Amino acid sequence: IKDLSKEKKQVDVKIRKIIKWFEDNPGVYPLKSENPELYTFISYIRNRAKKGLLKNSHLQMLRSINFEFNAQDQQWYYRFNKLREFMISNNGQLPRMGNRKKLKEYDSKTGEWTDEKRKEEYLLGKWIMAQRTLIKNGKIIHYRKELLETIDMGIDGYKRKWDETFYALYNFVLEENRIPENKKNESLHIWFHRYLKLYDNNELNNKQSALFTGLISLL
Repeated sequence: IKDLSKEKKQVDVKIRKIIKWFEDNPGVYPLKSENPELYTFISYIRNRAKKGLLKNSHLQMLRSINFEFNAQDQQWYYRFNKLREFMISNNGQLPRMGNRKKLKEYDSKTGEWTDEKRKEEYLLGKWIMAQRTLIKNGKIIHYRKELLETIDMGIDGYKRKWDETFYALYNFVLEENRIPENKKNESLHIWFHRYLKLYDNNELNNKQSALFTGLISLL
């Protein structure tokens, strides 16, 4: 009995260390390189919980901080939080991707990145693509889809990109009272004329057509 009581106290102490970790690092789980003791203990209690061997008092302590008993959920939330932080730091913009082999921050000969920040941005972009595919195929957990919607990730990547480009063009026309010139704002200039042709041929959807009507009225 004394041994069991001692073991319970030891687990209590370590769970309090987890709670303290989350107070200092909200939503972020310790990496093995950062805190090997907590990293190993988290694996231990997840295994115990999976087998139904974790005491109710310990379960309650962990649930009070929304602890993830599933390691896959932990990885998902890690990426979600990274994406949210990126969007906050970049005024709502999503991570850039591009062809990895053509990126200047990636050495295709050695297969190594020369810029860790750009690597993280690229990997976040890949993660977004994976989430969109899961949503499209109806295979994403419903609460994950709801969380992604709260940060305006854009379930439809094409629609989000279209909206972003349109409003960039709209704001330019509001300020300059003209369409961007080909030399100075080539991408917006080309985009406008591409979709103007579709607008004239009634090939835009109702929302896009209405937005283009409003844009043209400014000219």
